[in-house]
Amino acid sequence: MNSPGLADPGVLPNLSSMVLTDFSGRPNRFCRRPDLRGSFNMKTAGIEGVGNSQIPLFSIVIPCYNYSHVVGRAIESVLSQNTESLQLVVVDDGSSDDSWQVVSDYACRYPEKLVAHRQENQGPGAARNTGIRLGIGQYLCFLDADDELTEGALAALEPQARKGDAGFLVGGHISREEDGRESFHPAPKLLVSREAAFAAYLEREIGFSNGATFFHRSVFDGLRFPEDLLQMEDIPVFALVLALYTGRTFEHPLVRIHKHRNSLRHNAGRAARTGLRVVEVLFNHPLLPESFLKYRKSFTARRALSLFRTFYLSGDRSRALYYFAVAFRARPAILFKGKNLARYLAALTGLRRGPRPSHS
Repeated sequence: MNSPGLADPGVLPNLSSMVLTDFSGRPNRFCRRPDLRGSFNMKTAGIEGVGNSQIPLFSIVIPCYNYSHVVGRAIESVLSQNTESLQLVVVDDGSSDDSWQVVSDYACRYPEKLVAHRQENQGPGAARNTGIRLGIGQYLCFLDADDELTEGALAALEPQARKGDAGFLVGGHISREEDGRESFHPAPKLLVSREAAFAAYLEREIGFSNGATFFHRSVFDGLRFPEDLLQMEDIPVFALVLALYTGRTFEHPLVRIHKHRNSLRHNAGRAARTGLRVVEVLFNHPLLPESFLKYRKSFTARRALSLFRTFYLSGDRSRALYYFAVAFRARPAILFKGKNLARYLAALTGLRRGPRPSHS
């Protein structure tokens, strides 16, 4: 396992070849400033060398797919942070709306801090991996395009981040509902051992939020986000980081997460395509210690039960029953936990619950 520390400069991106382009390889045409001419390299952006003091402390990566209406808010929340040791990387994952135009405009206005990249649509895991490739900071954070860093977030982290001896730094977050109500959620309490933290995370006894977690760049020497998962792509990464690294927590809220009512049918469609793949990705990963494999059945049961609930609520009786059977085989006692038995019987008899009606 690599201990936290600055990555070997030899593995950093080739700064002289970084340009603002779309996925076709053509230079971006949105820039109107004559000194940029639609493209720029990192020397223009103010980072002139590799392995010197100009390497930023933080790289904030914003993956974006069709979020033109809110990505500007996320970008502004990063650019307004009161620290100079900052790089912002925005990856447009082949958006079909005006996201790339919004991102490109910011890149032209703030070339000293922002690197913009557009690629064909490949999914959230691939977009984050592109951010890892382009990010050169000592700590990387993945901020969702519809969320925002809180005021003073990076200043609160900076003293500990400069030590560079923690595999990850995690803070609290603020949840904002659609009606404007907000609630504060403290940082998870890290347990004494890495194995205990790993098990607690898989049992959902502790949780982590994108935007509130900063990973030391050495974490990604041998780790990437799985690109074949349409959802839950961050779970294997968080779990492996807990298994392999020691972190620190901060009570300061680092991110404001904007909650949205998602379409149940949309979630069910993604769940059907993802299935139990997240279990395979995590427990077949070469970095996972062999002693942690004993948690596979437990996590399989939890994931299968989650799929059962998703398909039960969407009215898909056959899939709901299938995943309940998987959960029961992995952990029989799960049948008698909470409302599981009642839901199972309802699905079994066909008295399944359909999607909840929306209220306008």
